[in-house]
Amino acid sequence: MQSLTTSHFMKKPFIKRICWGAAVAGVLLSANALAQEKIDRILDTDSKPFVEMEHVYGKADIKTWDKNQVRITGTLGELTEEFTFEKRGNSVVIDVEVKNNHYRWEDKDEAKDNLTVYVPVGSRFAYETVNANVKIEGPQGGTSIEVVNGDIEGRNLGGKVNVESVNGDIELKGITSMLTVEAVNGDIEVEHDSTEPLEVVSVNGKIDVRSNSREVSVETVNGDSSLELVEVDDLEMTSVNGDARVSMSLAENADVEVDTVGGSITLNFSGDVSARFELEAHAGGSIRNNINDSKVSKAKYGPGQWIDFTEGNGNSRVRVSTVNGRVTVSK
Repeated sequence: MQSLTTSHFMKKPFIKRICWGAAVAGVLLSANALAQEKIDRILDTDSKPFVEMEHVYGKADIKTWDKNQVRITGTLGELTEEFTFEKRGNSVVIDVEVKNNHYRWEDKDEAKDNLTVYVPVGSRFAYETVNANVKIEGPQGGTSIEVVNGDIEGRNLGGKVNVESVNGDIELKGITSMLTVEAVNGDIEVEHDSTEPLEVVSVNGKIDVRSNSREVSVETVNGDSSLELVEVDDLEMTSVNGDARVSMSLAENADVEVDTVGGSITLNFSGDVSARFELEAHAGGSIRNNINDSKVSKAKYGPGQWIDFTEGNGNSRVRVSTVNGRVTVSK
């Protein structure tokens, strides 16, 4: 079993500086902003622009509208040093920078930016921040959100969606496409209305997922998890030091593989169950089989337990292994 640690989670770059090498085209609006300056600016676009926003401090609210324009309104914080809003080809760039990075999360509201951005429904949107809360609703061309300190709320997002957070909660609802969610030190709540793949990674936080995905991958360390799935073709799950409950039905020839260390894992199967079950418990772990009358075997020497049995025609495969944890399978 592959162990999951914070260092593993942080292997890839997380908050990146966007570098621009292309020539600037279209409207350019860039200025040294005054403290608490109110802004209201618009750029014309086509129906599916790529909008990139880098925002250090405060909060941002991203909305869609029925115009081929990008609009930004609100108030820049008193620490804001430079504000850029410009068009580059089919991209729109929004960049808000503060003075010498002199900011603290506990600063008063007047020190922080408070911005609302309107984009066409077909937009692809990318957002990066260090200390800000973000709400986003509506873009259908794909969404990427990266936050270091702050909460993320997303609604009704289409296209490929990728959301990453360090030190903040994530709440996503009405996601209609492939979804990847990663968090350190924060809870994850997801309503995923798509059969496209779903990947969730969490360190130090709870997971609450409801998904129609047929291909699900979950990795969690130090947190409980609850997964309400529909019909799955493939489920891979790793849990360290947390309790997990999963409800699902099995597609024909489905494959379920679960590894846990500590805590408990409960798998509840709905509908007709046709699968080969291979369950193992090591180092003080235990197994409870509520699928049929097959009995759990116990090691003569040592604390190990195991059970292999077939339910129905055995078309699918369910393999669960735990170290110092409890495994329960039910229907």
